[in-house]
Amino acid sequence: FISNGALGTGVPAIEITNTAAPAGVTFGQPLQIDHDDPGETGGGIRLVNNTGTYSFPNVVLLASTDTTALFASNAGTINVGHLSTGTFAANGVPAIDVQNTTVGTDGIVAERVTSVGGVNGIILNNTGTNPALTVQGSGTPGSGGEISNKTGDGVRLESTQGVTLNFINFPNTASTNGPGPACGGDLVGNTACNAAIDMLAVANITLNGLNITGDPQYGINGNGVSGFILDNSTINGAGNAVEEDAVRFINLTGTARIRNTTLQNSHDNHLRVYNTVATALNLTVDETVPGTSRFLSTVVNEGIRFEGINSANMTLNVSGTDFDSSAGDHIQTAVNDNVTMNVTIQGNVMSVAANPLVLGSGITLSSGSNFNGSKTFNISSNTINRANGNAHGINVNLGANTGTGSYSGSVLSNTIGTMGVASSGGAGIQLLANGPGNMTVLVDNNIVQQFESDAGIRVLQRDGNGRLNSTLTNNIVRLPEPGGFNGVNVQSGGTSGDAGSVCLELSNNTMAGSGAGGGSSTDFRFRQRFDSTFLLRGYGGGMGDTAAVVAYVQGLNPGGETGSATVDMPPTGSGFVNTPGGAACPQP
Repeated sequence: FISNGALGTGVPAIEITNTAAPAGVTFGQPLQIDHDDPGETGGGIRLVNNTGTYSFPNVVLLASTDTTALFASNAGTINVGHLSTGTFAANGVPAIDVQNTTVGTDGIVAERVTSVGGVNGIILNNTGTNPALTVQGSGTPGSGGEISNKTGDGVRLESTQGVTLNFINFPNTASTNGPGPACGGDLVGNTACNAAIDMLAVANITLNGLNITGDPQYGINGNGVSGFILDNSTINGAGNAVEEDAVRFINLTGTARIRNTTLQNSHDNHLRVYNTVATALNLTVDETVPGTSRFLSTVVNEGIRFEGINSANMTLNVSGTDFDSSAGDHIQTAVNDNVTMNVTIQGNVMSVAANPLVLGSGITLSSGSNFNGSKTFNISSNTINRANGNAHGINVNLGANTGTGSYSGSVLSNTIGTMGVASSGGAGIQLLANGPGNMTVLVDNNIVQQFESDAGIRVLQRDGNGRLNSTLTNNIVRLPEPGGFNGVNVQSGGTSGDAGSVCLELSNNTMAGSGAGGGSSTDFRFRQRFDSTFLLRGYGGGMGDTAAVVAYVQGLNPGGETGSATVDMPPTGSGFVNTPGGAACPQP
């Protein structure tokens, strides 16, 4: 079947409406519907208000002008397309628009889909439980087609599942902002935002080899997405205002992955995930091809922002990824309420080159004031350079001023700062526990150098009666900047009434000379304040004997380190004391 020429504006080449086909209908002959050349009008297939199954298994070309190439509405069940040869194309309208129609077991399949101009390129809404759409491409960039110059969503997916898009280019989509109020911050929502690919209540989405450029609102936007893969793709220049990200999800669940993908020049965040539901999420960001996983230069905020409230259950694994010039943090994970979160950040390279005015460019684990859940973490084998001098390269911050949540994890074998590069270590590593919650951290085999504005490693428990268990072993802290403080600074208590505790093991570290940058600063400094307790494993001196405290710690770190200690006198808490029975501080 061949059709071309000018059929007339809005006139399809094949139209089936108000038809019942209980036994099913199959159009097996090759379909070559070609109506997208200059001067041609109409074309495509139009299916409306039908029952039964309609199959078009041998589509060679389905091209139209001013008429959707494949339009189906309340059309029963459909199977359309051919993976190796089929092309869907439309000018000024969607190439595919299927709504309230069941996609059959053979799906909608094509090698290539192209739609230029108009509002949307592909629309799928309420298509049933079978895999809905596969655009195969031929394995090279752009071979899956182009969806471009769209004022709205390039691809709009709603109440559908099983969509695979390969090797499609998306230049200049989502050129107008989605309407409020359902487009904005996390509490406002994102269901009315525009994006190159926009998803609402969908499952099992696979995107591969995409190139998304010049989208003024979002690159990829999703709400209620279960199962998501983004591989081998690039999103460049997404957003032009606050709250506009390259990839944004509210309530992403199931297993998700972003692999061998570059996100760059995003206005707000490169990747933002905000969950409020208890259904578990396991998200991996990684690379299998060296140099292909890159998060480069945000204007306002984070490389990755990963956040949960209510009873969200979230896991994040980030490895093998290059982060450069994130205006906020390279990675920030945030929790509140009864969230359970597990975070692994391993083997990444983080730096600042393209944006010297960054506010952070480190790793931050944070919590809200009412956090009563648990966060576990492993931050290991990362290289972090040139974080802002007032920002920590690694900041583990339990901010639960009223909640009783817990942190437990390890900071292992990271290198923060570059020897000989001034201020490249930022403000080093911080462990900060606020309120009645508990934090347990092992900090082992890290290098912190060229640090400023704070200690190389700071440990602080304050604002309540919580507990911070810290084991600091085998670390090298060196080369402080003139504005740096001690190599290691540990403090229990911050304000009047604080009755929390710090348990510390500080042994086999190399810290000599790490306090020189702060003028008279010592290499390590301990402070016990107010009603707090400072536990030192194996310490046998008096609770107010600061000289004994310094001598004891010097003996555990045999590098000639200088030290100082202060205690509230008379001690209103327990001062400096041994752990019960000299037992080790709890470890993760």
